[in-house]
Amino acid sequence: NQETLRSLNLLANSTMRISPQTAVDLHRIAYTNREETLGPSHPDTLYSLAWLSASLSNLGSLAEAEELQRLCLERRTKTLGRRHYDTLFSLHNLACYLEYLGKIKE
Repeated sequence: NQETLRSLNLLANSTMRISPQTAVDLHRIAYTNREETLGPSHPDTLYSLAWLSASLSNLGSLAEAEELQRLCLERRTKTLGRRHYDTLFSLHNLACYLEYLGKIKE
């Protein structure tokens, strides 16, 4: 049920500060289920992917966060276009991760 997955994302978002690992686990479940039911490029799937990346970054797993944000950016660019707000938000997040990882030249 998509409402359940939406609620799962919201629950994960609310736990990011108090239990980062729980947030990652919940975001991963939401993303995986949305990818299976809606497909890899559906906007809701990409929303879950972006939040999974953010929760991984919050946990300190920047390399995996970068990898998933690159995937999200690629899919959002193809699906939504280069100038869509969500695409630009993914680009911004990727730039932040690259800065944290010392990859400023990228």
